[in-house]
Amino acid sequence: MGETWRAVLTKKAHETQAPYLLPSKMDPQLDERRLQEETQFLPYLAKDIEMPKGFEFRKEGLYFVPSNEEKPPVFICSEFVGITGRYENITDGTEGIIVSWSHNNKWKKLKRSRDNFMIQSKLVELSALGFPVSSLNQRLMVQYLIALERVNFKNIPVEKASEQMGWNEEGFLLGNEFIGDGSLSFVSSDKGEEQFANHYNAKGDINPWLNMIEVIKPYPKVIAGVYASFASPLLSLFGSKPFIFEWSGETSKGKTTAQKIAASVWGKPHENGILKRWNSTPVAIERAASLTNHVPLFLDDTKQANPQYIAVSVYHLASGQGKNRGSIKGMQTTKNWDNVIFSTGEQKITSFSRDGGSAARVFGLDGLPFGVANDKTYNLVRKIERVLKKHYGLAGQIFIKYILDNRDKFQEWEDYFYQRTDYYAEIAKGNTVLQRLAEHMGIIDLAGILFHKCFNQKYTAEKELLKLWEEIIRDNQETDRPKQALEDVISWVLSEENRLYIWDREKNFKPFDCIGKWNEAKSADLCLYPVKLESFLKTQGYEPSAILKSWAERKWISTASGRMKKKVSVKNIKEWMYVLKINVVSGI
Repeated sequence: MGETWRAVLTKKAHETQAPYLLPSKMDPQLDERRLQEETQFLPYLAKDIEMPKGFEFRKEGLYFVPSNEEKPPVFICSEFVGITGRYENITDGTEGIIVSWSHNNKWKKLKRSRDNFMIQSKLVELSALGFPVSSLNQRLMVQYLIALERVNFKNIPVEKASEQMGWNEEGFLLGNEFIGDGSLSFVSSDKGEEQFANHYNAKGDINPWLNMIEVIKPYPKVIAGVYASFASPLLSLFGSKPFIFEWSGETSKGKTTAQKIAASVWGKPHENGILKRWNSTPVAIERAASLTNHVPLFLDDTKQANPQYIAVSVYHLASGQGKNRGSIKGMQTTKNWDNVIFSTGEQKITSFSRDGGSAARVFGLDGLPFGVANDKTYNLVRKIERVLKKHYGLAGQIFIKYILDNRDKFQEWEDYFYQRTDYYAEIAKGNTVLQRLAEHMGIIDLAGILFHKCFNQKYTAEKELLKLWEEIIRDNQETDRPKQALEDVISWVLSEENRLYIWDREKNFKPFDCIGKWNEAKSADLCLYPVKLESFLKTQGYEPSAILKSWAERKWISTASGRMKKKVSVKNIKEWMYVLKINVVSGI
């Protein structure tokens, strides 16, 4: 049997006078951070972890020792390197390794998939993270890690890990904090994701945070954001769909502060924390949504982003599924998520995309979150910002524990969710977009109830949420995509009147670039050529087939049997056209 790691480290500590290499047994002189770093290896190094044959750890560092004694040992690196753990990635079924090494009087570790350590070209990329590898020693380092794992396979501890936060079979993963039975750790594919997940943590005390919530209750647009934040982990529990919760309006009027309050439920609510900017690529935003999974994602300020990127991202974020992408060997794994995405911007996010499906997934609040912009509001926001610097992340952890401790009430909560969804849908009075938005309103309502129960508070927001819903109904003109498309078409037709075939008794005129037919008094149905109408809808960002289908369902167009078009006579020639009913057109 080869030399054990504990023996190696003991010898190394004495030779180099670097006692940090040898895990201490709770030395009271150690500071808290050093104590944590050293003791994390005690259970592992106490086992008979064996150095693989052909490798030795000497005073100068790690060496490869050829079996042929005539050949000299080959120096690999000066650091002690070991595999201190393995993990099973429950997200995609892959396996990974935790590699630790001593550097500058402290332990460092990397948690990556096996291929990062077992393939030379990938291993050398870890040099940027401080791992002792280069183009000169990468081959021997791979050989060492493979041999080390093989010799000690049964003794290396195995854990479960996930690339996504949120619910799993055992409980709930929030950043690096696992809430529930068993254990689960977070694993990332790069340092940026790891850093981002680390900000979903807790600081301070819950009471100052709850006192702040009491202060903002008179502001429905702000407290609704807090409820929506708590609603995010409820979506998958009750089969509700992901959606975007948005504050839009004038700049510097409280939108970002409202978002910070919602973000403080789960972690560090700052730009160097869990608030991300919209000025990222669609791929980066999809990765962030997939990582957060059941935990809210917070995106600030659409003004800084490429409008085309936002249009693409809105569709995918609202659908809860990333874009299908190919790889050299086939298709990449599609990213999925089921959470609430928060957004702020001067311009409504629905204005970037004309996709009707996305509009029904955007819960948009326009205007000032804190009502008015005056000295009182400014002072309030300033006090809130001070609280948010010191107290955050605790409420989310407490809320998840409350959910887990009350699983027997899931049916009761689900019944309430359906009841409130039907209630808000009924108020919408047949508006299909709002009826779909009613589900989001229902889950926000449920989250508000559960939040107050969790913290033993009286629920008093029912009237405020109802007023908010009525405001959303009044502001529904833009979210009703079919109606908005019809308005745009009528405006286009009126601006291009010289391209219409006009008839009135004996007068008629058909231009060369004709878009349709209408009578001079504009008192008859408006008839438009399919190619012209569909082309216009596409240029405005609409999906023609979806819009025309909705028009037909609402009976806004006259159709032939089994078709959405109708034969129209133009200069005694029958042609297929879309026929918009005059009573609908005149009502716009």
